[in-house]
Amino acid sequence: MGRKKKTLHDYTAEFTDLVVKQHLIEHSESGDTSVVETLYCRACELPMRVRRDRILEHLPSGRHYRNRRLIGSTACGRPFSCVSANAGISGDIPAGCRLY
Repeated sequence: MGRKKKTLHDYTAEFTDLVVKQHLIEHSESGDTSVVETLYCRACELPMRVRRDRILEHLPSGRHYRNRRLIGSTACGRPFSCVSANAGISGDIPAGCRLY
């Protein structure tokens, strides 16, 4: 028969930087709801294509590396969530956040 097709959860088990997000979709004509699962890169917050070559191309990329470093350098755990809107103007950086 062949090999069993990998699921999204198989990819998240293999690559720790990937996560599965669930979205609730409501159909307007019938009123039914369905759950759609999407594979996301945790560091870049981007949806990933479920193809092993695409995943292996993205994970060693410079963009992914910079985003992982930025998450690791902030106490908040998200790339830009802890920087306030006036931080660049007044020069104040929120406590616990380091920007490189």
